[in-house]
Amino acid sequence: MVRSVIHIFEMHSLCYSENYPFLDEQKPDTGIAKTEVPQAKLFTGTLKSFQRKGVDWLINLFDHGVNGILADEAGLGKRVQLLAFFGNLAEERSTWGPFLIIAPASSHQNWQQEFHKFLPGFTTKIYAGSSQVKTEKRK
Repeated sequence: MVRSVIHIFEMHSLCYSENYPFLDEQKPDTGIAKTEVPQAKLFTGTLKSFQRKGVDWLINLFDHGVNGILADEAGLGKRVQLLAFFGNLAEERSTWGPFLIIAPASSHQNWQQEFHKFLPGFTTKIYAGSSQVKTEKRK
């Protein structure tokens, strides 16, 4: 049974950026309260404490209709944090997608493997290739 479809697209460029308030202890004037949410049961991994904070931050942003980007050093688990966030959206908020991930073609397989490992209940689709291939995938 397909519960969600994740589309992974080739990344060519970032189109825009917007400024939004930060959700942390140093910025109490944002008017947005911090929330700690339990880890979704759909997510089969174990998060480190700093990754938990990142997931809580993403959930806070989502709950208040604010956009944000996880940006830190390579190898600290941004992808895993995003997967835990998707698991929470599905489990706690009944938001199963579809979700759009724009990523370099070189990382498509990594994304797909990590979805299968950490969110086995989700279905992924890679949307990349020539114009003809993409047209076929849209059908």
